[in-house]
Amino acid sequence: MPKDKGYDFVFMLLPLLQNYHREKHDQILNQNTNLAGQRKIKPLIHQQLFSFDDIGKTHDCSERGQPTGKIVLENKS
Repeated sequence: MPKDKGYDFVFMLLPLLQNYHREKHDQILNQNTNLAGQRKIKPLIHQQLFSFDDIGKTHDCSERGQPTGKIVLENKS
């Protein structure tokens, strides 16, 4: 999927919390869950993983526009 055609589940959070069009969002999430389960879609994750100790590096990476996909923080405790 081209980057400009994607969407972010974060933008679904506020309407869900406010119970706005909840059924439609449930349908979208269920469809995406099924597609992911069939391996028809795959999340795009930045190649470098960061620890919580390196949170500043994640901000630097994001501000420079470097991440290819979502930035992942690992809990190493």
